[in-house]
Amino acid sequence: MRAAMGHALKTFWDQRQPREQGLLVLLGWVLVLCAAFLGWQALVEDSQRLSELLPALRADVERIEAAQAMPVAQGRSLAALAHRLNQAFPTLELHEEAHRLVLHWRGQQVEALFQALNRAGAGSGFEILSADIERRDADLQVELVLGTLP
Repeated sequence: MRAAMGHALKTFWDQRQPREQGLLVLLGWVLVLCAAFLGWQALVEDSQRLSELLPALRADVERIEAAQAMPVAQGRSLAALAHRLNQAFPTLELHEEAHRLVLHWRGQQVEALFQALNRAGAGSGFEILSADIERRDADLQVELVLGTLP
């Protein structure tokens, strides 16, 4: 099969005039250069996109590290829990309502939020009473209601 294909290509090439052969070679080089240019352009665009995302990714890493290093909440105070969570996640919206803490957060690293909640609430008697997680564009929108165990 391979030999037949090679023979067919050689026959096709030999049937062409030298001028046509030159044009085919030129066309081949143009195609190779176009493919190389498109590949290079994709690499440059990806590099620019990543360099624009880098500051946000670094901020996420710092927030995750802060959440992991956050001390465990002492006592059963919603205010103390809210303060510790707000330190780890400055973009977190917190509201106290009738012995409950309502959290609103939007981002991509929801695992870090849950790790911080677990760490901040460990041993303090708080639990997640309700959770609503929705995907909005590239981010997740999270609403949690925390309260005390009976």
